[in-house]
Amino acid sequence: MTKEEIVYHWSDAVERGTFLVAKHDPTGLIITWDSFRTVLTSEAAENLSGFIASGSYSIKMYEDSKYLGSSGYYEIIPSGQAPFSIAGSGIDSGSLTPSGDYDRLVVAYGKKKNSGWHVYAEDSARIAASSLMNGRLTLKFDYR
Repeated sequence: MTKEEIVYHWSDAVERGTFLVAKHDPTGLIITWDSFRTVLTSEAAENLSGFIASGSYSIKMYEDSKYLGSSGYYEIIPSGQAPFSIAGSGIDSGSLTPSGDYDRLVVAYGKKKNSGWHVYAEDSARIAASSLMNGRLTLKFDYR
């Protein structure tokens, strides 16, 4: 896929209301989950549609060995024009309190529970340290 095709598909998911699922939606902070999760900041969630449609970001697409045969793991790297300064935070299992500042959005395509394209927050250091370094992610494309 080209970057334009990716942006089209993601924008379509935003418009259909399936891009930001409850688990990662900041309006769902009143619900605890059984596992660690990340939540977008309100600022990122409120500006998601315009940001995604703008294409003002680069994308690194990785093959994810944890989900072989998937459509990939897409790291969104905001440009200096991003409408948010912090993409999100992490929330420990059973907690309602976000902690840490995450600087990236990640998009994946779920085939089961989170059907279709969906977005969540992640930290670039966590992507590099826990995924790239241990071989889980392999860079396939770098869209600018």
